[in-house]
Amino acid sequence: MKTGVSKKRKVLLLIFISLLIILSFVSAGDVAYIYKNKAKIDKNVVSVFEELGLTVELISEKAIPSDFSKYKFIFVGDERFNNIQKIPVGEVPSIISNYYFGHEFGLTDKDGVSQLAASSPLNVKKGGNVIQVYTKATFNGVSIPYYFLANENKVPQMATVAGAYTGDGIIGDVISYAKSGTDLLNGKDSQGNICFFGIIESNYWTKEARNMFKECTEFVGVSCKTNSDCPAVKKGEPYCKDDNVYQDIEKFECLNPGTFKSQCVDDVESKLLKDCESGCNNGKCICNDKDGDGFDECSQGSEGDDGKKKDCNDNDNKIYPNAPDIMCNGIDNDCDNLIDEDYVEKITSCGTGECTANGKIQCVNGVETDSCAPKSPSADICDGKDNDCDSQRLMRIRQNMQCWTMCSSCMLKE
Repeated sequence: MKTGVSKKRKVLLLIFISLLIILSFVSAGDVAYIYKNKAKIDKNVVSVFEELGLTVELISEKAIPSDFSKYKFIFVGDERFNNIQKIPVGEVPSIISNYYFGHEFGLTDKDGVSQLAASSPLNVKKGGNVIQVYTKATFNGVSIPYYFLANENKVPQMATVAGAYTGDGIIGDVISYAKSGTDLLNGKDSQGNICFFGIIESNYWTKEARNMFKECTEFVGVSCKTNSDCPAVKKGEPYCKDDNVYQDIEKFECLNPGTFKSQCVDDVESKLLKDCESGCNNGKCICNDKDGDGFDECSQGSEGDDGKKKDCNDNDNKIYPNAPDIMCNGIDNDCDNLIDEDYVEKITSCGTGECTANGKIQCVNGVETDSCAPKSPSADICDGKDNDCDSQRLMRIRQNMQCWTMCSSCMLKE
């Protein structure tokens, strides 16, 4: 009998462990409702969240997680918490309905949160209208209060949504909004939207008060309604890519605008900032002088240019603007788009003999060329030369008897 009971207990234990494992993998709720006393969990607040389609996870202050990134926002009710330093108000989007920790949460200076009660149901002033927020003034002879951030105590940047109204004007914020990036009075910056909601006695909410709590929830839980609600365009530091200057441009877009599923997503574009003529270093255009001749490879006026004319060949230190023009080398040494323009032709006596005339030494494709022109043929005369250029000088002389008798010197010249 004992054995059977033991087996049954083991089976139940295994089932219990399995349930714990399954529950550990269930996705977290949209709202992290932090409480101290389970009996003080505000069911009206939870019902509003659920009416808006949000799931709620109740988290005891004894089991506050270190990471709240899986939640859309947190809700902190009106309790004296012991582990206040673990509640990340301002670090994540937050709704605060708490009287005790105004300064610790950074909403007020050290004077803290104020409260107001009256002999008649309390009103707030919103947008020029006076609105009743409680259905009655007292319960069991005790006045029903609301909390407010006094004008002289609150964060200056917080925007008044509904003011504490006494008939003589607004003395503070019963409902107050702080956008992400607000400088809080505890020395921190808010990392998400914050709503302070001081109408804490939800059992006596009017319909208008309930609607204002919905608006508070939407302000905190809806990330964006338009692209303008997302961060502004961010420009990164210039950097080098492909020898040019680039810059990352981060743009944000609102997806699912106006809903609790809304979120700002970013897109990063690598944008060409400067098209460098020579190269890039540390996010700036530079101009190289690779051959060390004192002239870089950038045009005048380019970023990083030395102010001198551009070196037309930065791989040869004999080529630069106004350099000596080396005679007949086929190269534009002085970067004036002309080649061997200073070369002077020379007269030369090229070859020997009566059929060759004087020629010229010319620069042709970077090479000095001695060009000789032949003489025009003429009739043979008795002068010992091949005047008609037929390589038969002597034969002509012998055939010409007149030349033979009259010019006996022909043989001598032969």
